[in-house]
Amino acid sequence: MKRLSLSVTHSVWILGGNSLSGLKSITRLCLTRSRCSPAKGQFIPVGGTWVEMDGNIPSGESFIRQFLVGQDFYQKEFGQVCQEFWLPDTFGYSAQLPQIITRSRNEFHTFFWEGIDGSRCLSHFPPADTYESRANAADVIKTVKQLKDKGKAHASMLLYGHGDGGGGPSEDMLEMLKRMEDVDGCPRVKLSTPQEFFHSLESRDADTLCTWVGELYLELHQGTYTTQGRIKQGNRQSEFLLHDAELMSTLACILGGKDPECYPADEFLRIWKLMLLNQFHDILPGSCIKQAADDALQSYQVLVSVPGVIITNLCETPTEAHPVSVSFHQSQGSFVLENAHVRAELVRGRPVDKSQGTRPTAREAISSGNSGNQFILFDDISVILGCPGMLCRTT
Repeated sequence: MKRLSLSVTHSVWILGGNSLSGLKSITRLCLTRSRCSPAKGQFIPVGGTWVEMDGNIPSGESFIRQFLVGQDFYQKEFGQVCQEFWLPDTFGYSAQLPQIITRSRNEFHTFFWEGIDGSRCLSHFPPADTYESRANAADVIKTVKQLKDKGKAHASMLLYGHGDGGGGPSEDMLEMLKRMEDVDGCPRVKLSTPQEFFHSLESRDADTLCTWVGELYLELHQGTYTTQGRIKQGNRQSEFLLHDAELMSTLACILGGKDPECYPADEFLRIWKLMLLNQFHDILPGSCIKQAADDALQSYQVLVSVPGVIITNLCETPTEAHPVSVSFHQSQGSFVLENAHVRAELVRGRPVDKSQGTRPTAREAISSGNSGNQFILFDDISVILGCPGMLCRTT
């Protein structure tokens, strides 16, 4: 904060609602100052998520909750949401993310990234391959040399400062960058903000940038998919239990005739924040230290038990009975059972579902031309090693 007051061109970018929430609990003065700075364009919250999560392992619902909880925090504390999704330190990026990013009011992330539903977002990977540059001439030159989009993108980003909790940029770094703003034989440097950078790219380079479709699998760190299996198991169990607990709590309020105020929203938010924290990009992948892994395993005891207690209590709580009648008739050789909620069509003389879906939404669970409730036999197929793309049927 002191350095911000000394230089009007200097800006600090900070991500993670959880980190800022901790800052708030430690010192109210520091957060009060930081609240004033976004309007000045100096203290800039980025990312839009609760933590820098792992980009592959969490479910789609967990990705959405990262943005929901994170953006809600930024809106309440700073009066604005983040427009830039910021995840520089993870081991890959799910193809779900472009859709979630664009729906979360994050306009940017030097190429366009297209997700599985066709959503696109402007994306940038800093070519210096670091988020803690020392801001010297060597790093600036490296940024330009390693930029693979020369001729397509007119600028790239250099992230500088002592990162990973190291205290941010020093005064010497700021002085070096200031001197390199206009030096013969050296790339031009401009202190800027994420929003200015992405708007500049979008306005000048949008027509020349390439598009990447699907998952950004970096083909590195494959061990993060397998190590610390108990953490990954706890994560998935917690995701399923939270889904079931929220669903049953909602049904209890809607169908059970209960006051909507009985929905334990605050309790779910508390549990989700703990869940999202444990999806941090070094905890869930298993690349953290032993102490962090031990803490995570203790957290999953809470994450499993609390939703479990909610589900058990709901199952044991009597509610008003709702009679459900089902009509039955035959249609073109099939038996049709339906009511106001669901419809099922069974093939006559065979235990096979021809159609199954919901009435209000007209959603069908069985794709057209296929059947449900049947066994399918598959031939064993093995891959010939050393012959990519070729298959050999076993005998």
